[in-house]
Amino acid sequence: MNEGVNPDVVTFNSLINALCKEKKTEEAITMLELMIQRDLKPDIVTYNTLIHGLCNSGQWEEATSMLSKMIDEDIVPDVVTFNIVLGAVSKQGTMTRAHQVLKLMSQKGVKPNEITNRTMINMYCLHGDMDKAKEVVDSMAIQGFALDLAAYKMLINGYAKRSRKDEALRLAEEMLQKGLTLDEATKNMLRGFTRL
Repeated sequence: MNEGVNPDVVTFNSLINALCKEKKTEEAITMLELMIQRDLKPDIVTYNTLIHGLCNSGQWEEATSMLSKMIDEDIVPDVVTFNIVLGAVSKQGTMTRAHQVLKLMSQKGVKPNEITNRTMINMYCLHGDMDKAKEVVDSMAIQGFALDLAAYKMLINGYAKRSRKDEALRLAEEMLQKGLTLDEATKNMLRGFTRL
């Protein structure tokens, strides 16, 4: 940064975002440190950008460390923050960490949204825990959320992989009743069931 130029939080956030998109997370963290040295207080956008960048670079430990630092700085994570971390740990395949994130989310009073629920459905389906996936669906209904096309496909695929034909067919029928369209891959999978 040139002398005489006084960047603000928005400028630093833009620089951090650009560095994270290029997967230059160490440089992005250096920008955070420079920001603090200049007596600028990082905001939720700063931390969400860094956490997202770290997750996209496969730096899970650093991302959770950044979440802790954010909380230590009295910046309350929002649903976006938690969805970023939850998405990362679910891709990593760590159910225990995902549950820790959900617990922290609840402790901070942050309510899940459709993305949170879809991430959990996908994670449970990938791990073959269809009963837990169904619990998320039931909780979504209580919260007033409806399943979207992506969630239906995850569930149908999850039930199909577990040879739970009736549940998969019931969901496909429900999906069609709601005016959603089955893609070719889902149709082919269901055709395989009807031949049994």
